[in-house]
Amino acid sequence: MEKDDIQQVKEILKDSIEEIKSTLENQFQIFKIQLDTIQKDVSKMNNQIEKNETDIVNLKLDDKNHYINCPQNAKIELLQKEVNQVVTSKKFLIGTLSVYTLVIGLIVTLIKIFA
Repeated sequence: MEKDDIQQVKEILKDSIEEIKSTLENQFQIFKIQLDTIQKDVSKMNNQIEKNETDIVNLKLDDKNHYINCPQNAKIELLQKEVNQVVTSKKFLIGTLSVYTLVIGLIVTLIKIFA
């Protein structure tokens, strides 16, 4: 190989390397733009999530304050107690009636057997 041939090969290699370098830099710029876009989107979502969490906490506090300051709480609790008493009374009456029915059935059966 002569010096001219070697020089031509060097130039070709140099041009190829520059072309590859330029292509890689362009791809890097594209990736950087995409990553920046993703970062902006994630930041927006994080801000929205933080806002939503704050809203939820505020709603819970408002609900708690409403419950505490509600003038009907005493009436509601009284009605709940009355409902619980009625339910308990009904259960007791049903149980008692079942026992009475069983005893009456037994007495009637005994009367029929011995009569």
